[in-house]
Amino acid sequence: MEYGNGRIRVKDISEDELYMDITRILTALCFKKKYIGYRYVRDAVRFAVQQEQCGGISKRIYPLIAKQNGISSAAVESGIRSAIHKAWKLSDSSTKQELFGVYGQPEQRIPSNSEFVYTIADKLACTGNINEFPKC
Repeated sequence: MEYGNGRIRVKDISEDELYMDITRILTALCFKKKYIGYRYVRDAVRFAVQQEQCGGISKRIYPLIAKQNGISSAAVESGIRSAIHKAWKLSDSSTKQELFGVYGQPEQRIPSNSEFVYTIADKLACTGNINEFPKC
C-alpha cells in the first residue's frame, strides 16, 4: 500500500487480504459480527482505502453502502455509529491507543464515524497490513 499527498491508495493487495486486515482490526477493537453496523464499518473502511482521496464519507461512502444493502444512507450512518459506540466500550484501551492515539485514552470522547473509518484506513495504508493486535 502507498500513502501520500492526502490520498490513500492500495498497491498490490487483493480484496480478500484487505477484508482480512480490516476484520483483524475490528476484531481487536471488539466489534461483533452481530452488530448491524459491523458490515457497514468494514465496507466503509474498504471504500476509504480504495478511494482516490480522503473525506466525503457522508456523500461518497454511505450512499455506496446503502445501495449495496438496499437501505438509506441514514441507516448506514446510524448502524456504523451504533457499532462504534458498542465496540468502543468493550475494547481494550491499549489497542485503542495504539490505533487512535489520544482517542484511545479513557477520558477522551469516542471518535466520529469519519474519524474512525479514516484512521483505520490510514493505518492500513501506512503499515501495509495489521497482524499484531490481540483478540478481544
